[in-house]
Amino acid sequence: MLKIITKPNLINGDLYKWDDLETGDNIHNVDLNLHPGSNLMMTVLADTKAKCSEVHKVRLPINFDKVGEKILVSPRKDGCWKGVIALEFNQPVLGVGARIGVAGLGTPRPFRAMVRTYDTEGKEYEETYITSSTNKIDNTALFLGAVSTDNAIGITRIEFDAEPVIGSNVFAKFAINTLVYKRL
Repeated sequence: MLKIITKPNLINGDLYKWDDLETGDNIHNVDLNLHPGSNLMMTVLADTKAKCSEVHKVRLPINFDKVGEKILVSPRKDGCWKGVIALEFNQPVLGVGARIGVAGLGTPRPFRAMVRTYDTEGKEYEETYITSSTNKIDNTALFLGAVSTDNAIGITRIEFDAEPVIGSNVFAKFAINTLVYKRL
C-alpha cells in the first residue's frame, strides 16, 4: 500500500537535481539514470512543450529552493491530468516526490496541486491539495509524493499536475523541482 505525503523527510532518500538535463532541454520523453551503478532509470513523460528550466528571480520566480535550481516546467492544460509531468521507473522505488509550484502573474497564486501514483500491483493513489505559489524563492512550495508502507510493494510511476482555483489568478506553467526518491 502507498501513502501520499507532503513532507520530504518522510522519504529519507536520495536527491536527483536533474543534472543530466540542460536548461532548455525538451522533457517530452526522456530517459535518465537516477542512481549511477544501480541501473535505476526513470523516464520523464510530459507535454511536447515541457522543458528543463531554472528558477529565476524575474522570468520564473517560484517559491522553490534557490535561484538557478533546475526544474521541470510544463504548460498548463485545461482539465485534470492534461498537462501532467509523469515519471516512470524501470525498477520500483519505496518513496518519491518533489515540490510543485506555478508560474504566472500575481502573488500569491492559489492553485490545485495534484499527485497520482501507481504501485507494483497496478493500484492507483490520487490526492489533490489547494495551495499557493509566490514570487519569493524560499523553499515553501508544497511537497507532493508517496511512500510505500510495505517493502514488498513499490512505486512504479508518479504524476504531477496543477490547475487554477476558480476565481484566482491564472497561470501559464507549473513546475516540479529536485526529486527525492528512495530505492527499494
